[in-house]
Amino acid sequence: MAAGNITIVRVLKGKWKHVAIIAIIALLVSVIISMPFIMEPRYKSEAVVYPSNLAPFSLESPTEQLMQLLQSRTLKAKVLQDQQLWKNYKLDTLDPKFDFNFNQVFDENVRFNQTRFESVNIEVFDKDPLKAQQINVSILKCVNELVKKIHDEKTGEFIEMYGLQLSNKRKSIDSVDRAMQELRNKFGILDYEIQAKEASKNYYQALASGKNPGSLTSLNEEMRQLRENGGRYKVMNEMLEKEIKQYELIKKEYEEKIRDMEKKFSYTSIVSNPNIPVTKSWPVRWLISLVSVLSAIFVACLYYIIADRLKKSVNT
Repeated sequence: MAAGNITIVRVLKGKWKHVAIIAIIALLVSVIISMPFIMEPRYKSEAVVYPSNLAPFSLESPTEQLMQLLQSRTLKAKVLQDQQLWKNYKLDTLDPKFDFNFNQVFDENVRFNQTRFESVNIEVFDKDPLKAQQINVSILKCVNELVKKIHDEKTGEFIEMYGLQLSNKRKSIDSVDRAMQELRNKFGILDYEIQAKEASKNYYQALASGKNPGSLTSLNEEMRQLRENGGRYKVMNEMLEKEIKQYELIKKEYEEKIRDMEKKFSYTSIVSNPNIPVTKSWPVRWLISLVSVLSAIFVACLYYIIADRLKKSVNT
């Protein structure tokens, strides 16, 4: 094993100039291929946001909901229209595979990552630093519009539901009120509790004053009407009070949803605004050069070691 290592060192020592020349050539080639006219530079705009005012629709956390919205096709379509990305990515809108191609290019150039602090990091890559920042700003604007649309759709459903309940409850109140009005007009019942108390008081006072019970016809008739229809009036009155309380509760919810619809919410709290990148993120020329040189040295060394062994095997 030691002899083999010595042989490898001897072979490479004799070829070090060749290896050095190959390394220099690899360095020059890597510098050339990493130039802008060959390898298009890419700039990265970053933003960091927290979710806010997101209504819970499932067991997902607000950050997970925001991630789902950011990665949705609906958001991509909104950003596509807002920034006219078919021009930026040089895509043919008449191509049957346009949607497929756009989604692939978008996913290559836009990344969403959930951080350990429950925020979302948005990275946008583009050949133009200003365009990268504009796309990032557009993403934040469009995700707010998307959440607003979803919020308004849900709120609209509640408004419609509460509106229908208010209408039905109003009809029920009117129905009970008409029945009570009929009792008032027909039997003169205005307030059962007070009238029953006053009728009893007047009846017993009349008896106490020595009046003949037969002469108390009007009082007897009043008490009979109260006995026969007073209970019905009392039940209806309690029903009416209950219906009005329910109506007020529904109306409160209805008005709350109306206010929610009119509010201008922001659904993201921006920690770091989308920046305009100053330096390109790709290609990293020193890294490409380093990898190229090391790879060239490794391949050259491997070639000379194998060539030496083949030469020896042929000579023997």
